[in-house]
Amino acid sequence: MPLRPVRNQPEPATPPPGRRKALAELPGHLPAGQRDFATGLRSLYGETGLSLSELEARLPVSRSTLSRYLRGEGLPDVALLRLWCELHPAGRERGDEVLAELTALLARAASPSPATSPATDAPAPAAVPEPRKGGPHAGKRQRLTVVLVAAGVVLAAAVAIGFWAAGSDPAEDSRTVTVHNVVAACQGKDSRPAGCSLGLAKDPYLPYSADNRGARVWDGDRLDASCRISDGVVVTDEKGRHSSIWYGVEHDGKRLWLPGIRILPRELGKPGGLPLCAR
Repeated sequence: MPLRPVRNQPEPATPPPGRRKALAELPGHLPAGQRDFATGLRSLYGETGLSLSELEARLPVSRSTLSRYLRGEGLPDVALLRLWCELHPAGRERGDEVLAELTALLARAASPSPATSPATDAPAPAAVPEPRKGGPHAGKRQRLTVVLVAAGVVLAAAVAIGFWAAGSDPAEDSRTVTVHNVVAACQGKDSRPAGCSLGLAKDPYLPYSADNRGARVWDGDRLDASCRISDGVVVTDEKGRHSSIWYGVEHDGKRLWLPGIRILPRELGKPGGLPLCAR
């Protein structure tokens, strides 16, 4: 079901002079790749015209983290860049153009410089003298060597299998999201106490209240998601964090909306994730 147009929500505009503090100069010691990326990110910050407080309300990171990225003291992931570019006031086309530029700069900034890569091959292992034939411990040494080699092969196989399993988790490749309740007393419960339920909204552009509730879910529930928006009603969780991101989910055959702040943090804005919802 297409979303109805947002009412009474003007397009973001460049803030009046003095609303945002000027960014300090980038540190002189930054590597070239990180400096180029930070410069590009500052350009996006200027084009969107949003203050750090406004960005904090719309992105799944804190104001202090955003400030660090703009100072060149850290690198965000592509998921965050995508959400940030979606806020561009010039529209989707310009946002996608900026995202492509920043993604290329991010890849260069994250690559190790040639100076930090290994310059020489690892030294060859020291030769182990062979046991003397016929010695009293020759048989034991040979058996111990066989056991150690076999154990090494098994360990290497186990590590390889572990890495393969970690990278092929079906949940990571699916379009499902996990409901997350930040209240520790409500996490991981077998029962479903009413006081620990979270609401799914009928409309992400209306107040997140009882009148707008279509269903209830609990921490750990898995929901099929089809798309997302980044300009819905701002929701604040019990720890004071804000987000205007919402995910369109299926629940009992109905399309409802889960606030991004109620999704497991590592799944919010995951690279290669959900498309924007059509209006």
